[in-house]
Amino acid sequence: MNISILHKIGGLFVFFLISLFWFSSNISEVFFNQNSVVFIKHLIAKYGLISIVATMSITGISGNLIAKKRKGQLVEKKKKRMKILAFIGVFVMIPAALYLDYKAINSEFDNWFYSVQAVEFLFGFGQLIILG
Repeated sequence: MNISILHKIGGLFVFFLISLFWFSSNISEVFFNQNSVVFIKHLIAKYGLISIVATMSITGISGNLIAKKRKGQLVEKKKKRMKILAFIGVFVMIPAALYLDYKAINSEFDNWFYSVQAVEFLFGFGQLIILG
């Protein structure tokens, strides 16, 4: 498979996964009960993180391979955006997903849960903007 096509498919899949996590979390909070929130948070932590880390790794590696062949301001700007995206993912989104899963499983829907969830929603929306 062409590396450029792999990168495009990976990027679309990453965007899809982040959108899926973001919308499913929001919809479960607004329209469903706490059991659905527990279910969604657990699916994201157990299966979603593995999927998105693997997909982002493939997309990042393929992007770096493509960038080696290309130069210019656009490539440099994209590299900076992707570093921000990776930082947010590793230091905000992954810990937030694991924390929210832990809190949800233990039925601890307190101020800390909702504060971390607000941060997760905000940064998740930021990731979608960066990717879009």
